[in-house]
Order: sequence, then structure tokens, then C-alpha cells
Amino acid sequence: MRGLRSEVLVGQRNGLGHDCVVNLDSIATISRDSLLRPLGVLLGEQERDLTRAFHEAFDLED
Repeated sequence: MRGLRSEVLVGQRNGLGHDCVVNLDSIATISRDSLLRPLGVLLGEQERDLTRAFHEAFDLED
């Protein structure tokens, strides 16, 4: 958690064991078959933060 604008804070309310961030600086795709189980969920109000962080990470216009 570096306080970057390309990060979104998540934690226990997302079903995770501790506070952490979704970091959009290094996005990688993986196959659905590689996923074993869900670790947490993104809450509806965090979708706006995720979009903003994505735009910051890739220097996109709003």
C-alpha cells in the first residue's frame, strides 16, 4: 500500500483477512481455470474507485 492513485483500498469488508490494495499498475490476465476460489468481493461503491485507478494507471481521459 503505497498510496498511489492507481490503487484501490480493500479489506475486511471485502471478505479479506486484512487491509490491502488492488494495484492497477501491473495488470495481468490469467485463465479462469487457474482460479481456485474467490478471495473477496469488490463492493458496488468501489467500482468508481476502480475505474478512476484504471484511468490513472493508463493515463486515460475521464
